[in-house]
Amino acid sequence: MRRSINTEGLTLLEVLIAIALLSILLAIGVPSMQAARARGSVRDAADRFVSTYSRARSLAIQGGGIAKLRMDDTTGRFWVEVDTTKGTGGVPRTVGSVTYLSDDGVTMTSSQSIVCFTSQGLPTQAWGCPAPNNLTIAFSRNGYADTLNVTAAGKVLRQ
Repeated sequence: MRRSINTEGLTLLEVLIAIALLSILLAIGVPSMQAARARGSVRDAADRFVSTYSRARSLAIQGGGIAKLRMDDTTGRFWVEVDTTKGTGGVPRTVGSVTYLSDDGVTMTSSQSIVCFTSQGLPTQAWGCPAPNNLTIAFSRNGYADTLNVTAAGKVLRQ
């Protein structure tokens, strides 16, 4: 009578080697994935700011009044307000959504807290808004940063 040897399955040594290889791959891959995610969230935050900036200008032109882009560094958010009374002292209303960067772990620093636009889409200091100086706004997360410069004429430049 012959005994058959069972060759199905894996040996303990093979399983341990597979676990060791998987651990090495994870140790290499996870940090680079986290770095890519941080870079992506910072770039996305800057892109959302540019989009919101453009929306504020467009709303001022379309509405024929003042539109305000507000930025709050402490809470990491920015949004657009429109004066529907065309500067006669009415209550501004928020248009669109308020962007919260803290949800993505991104921090924001800005050289101004408000930018106002005229019905021509140009930055202005009318209606209690500060002078339209060059705006610098930086977004960062885990050592990755993206900086935008907005000229006094309203042109957005990415550094």
